Amino acid sequence: MPGGALEGSARRMEISVKRVFGADMGQITSEGLMLYLRTVAICYVIAAPIGWLVVRYYLQQFSHRVGFLPSVFLLALVIVGVLCAIVVLYHYLKTARTNPAEALKNE
Repeated sequence: MPGGALEGSARRMEISVKRVFGADMGQITSEGLMLYLRTVAICYVIAAPIGWLVVRYYLQQFSHRVGFLPSVFLLALVIVGVLCAIVVLYHYLKTARTNPAEALKNE
């Protein structure tokens, strides 16, 4: 699973090695983006049903019934996915543009 500060330096070296062996920035960023978006999707599959049950239980306690649409959860997935994509693309592009020799020299 992605995440953590220790993974950042390992990712930086991995990206540098890929650059040395000829991978272009598009391949590197798409691979990283798919890794993180897959994680977001797995978390959504786990959290959405739990959230649905919690919200449904909470709303049933009120005397005035309010309808709740599943589109709220889909909107949340889209927003989180877009934010994740922006952050991951920024960091992967920043790392992919650096000189691979500098990252590998610090190993």
